Amino acid sequence: MRSDPAAAEAADPQATLLQQWQPVIGLVVNAVQGDAAADNQLLPFLDQLSRSADWHNLAAALRRVLAGERNLQVLSPGLDATDQAILTATLDALQSGSPPDIAPAVHPDA
Repeated sequence: MRSDPAAAEAADPQATLLQQWQPVIGLVVNAVQGDAAADNQLLPFLDQLSRSADWHNLAAALRRVLAGERNLQVLSPGLDATDQAILTATLDALQSGSPPDIAPAVHPDA
């Protein structure tokens, strides 16, 4: 028997969200650690994100993280719950020194 992917996603939408953002979180971690290629990929993405009303506050917060800010309380004003979850995962990944290993939300039964 297999798990229903839609039901699993509905059960844990935050895990699904963080899984979708894992590549961006990885780029932030790598850019902060001095990876110029990651920085070159990330900056155009943040430029695009900042043009969206829904995402501009997160883009600004991530730029501040790239500039060295790590205080969640300083970075959080103006962020909605989704932005907050992404930012928190990013800061956690920076603290651990590696991007989060977020398992898929659905594990088919063997």
